[in-house]
Amino acid sequence: MSEFPELIIFSIVLYSVMHIGDSAAITSIVAGKLTDNLSQGISIQNSAIVASRLPLPIVLIIIAFLIENEIMTLKEYLFYAILHLIPVIAMLIFIIRNVNFFQKFFQRVIFFRSKKTLPKAILMSIFYKKSDLKVVEFSERFSIKRVIFIKSFVSSLAYVFLALGFFISFSLSYYFEDFRMTISQFTTVFHGFGAILLAFYIDPMLSKSIDLKNNNEMWINNFYSVMFGRLLSYIAALVILIIYYLKVTN
Repeated sequence: MSEFPELIIFSIVLYSVMHIGDSAAITSIVAGKLTDNLSQGISIQNSAIVASRLPLPIVLIIIAFLIENEIMTLKEYLFYAILHLIPVIAMLIFIIRNVNFFQKFFQRVIFFRSKKTLPKAILMSIFYKKSDLKVVEFSERFSIKRVIFIKSFVSSLAYVFLALGFFISFSLSYYFEDFRMTISQFTTVFHGFGAILLAFYIDPMLSKSIDLKNNNEMWINNFYSVMFGRLLSYIAALVILIIYYLKVTN
């Protein structure tokens, strides 16, 4: 057991907030589509993604501190890494099943954003309930029939690097103690590869289908394909870490 359990708990909370916020942010695109504010929806999504990444340096510092000072064994480290992923998977399932709840929140943000700055719009969306806003319902529920396999696969490939990158990088430092500082930099390599897939394939694909003016459902299928792929990436990351943990244990 780690000598600093409070740091582990804090790291799990920050990691969960980071990835849950990132996952929920994509529903702002749905809000933008339903209210004919596509640019606003994308802008708010980008702002939410940037904000959700703020806890990342703290998580990296905590894990680096625990490893550098040999407070955790590799077995303990992998166990705690697994604990980081479980709440994210549970919450992502909730988000996929309740897209309408989250997109209605972002509709409120878009509404208040017309007169306020983004931080004020977010606060008003949370605390100020009385308004003349008529939210548009998103009635299209998730169904596996909507999932386009190749798009979910590429999405999961991108997100698995973002979810698993620094866990793998830091685990390698246990095998190369003299090069821990160097090996830890592989985090940016893993994250960079995932970011490239997002920037050059997933985001353009989703944006293009959402921009279409006709009432086709392709954008809904693309949206759920990306979300389902993201869920698969966290499940795959969890399976990889469990296999890694069992191998180290045995």
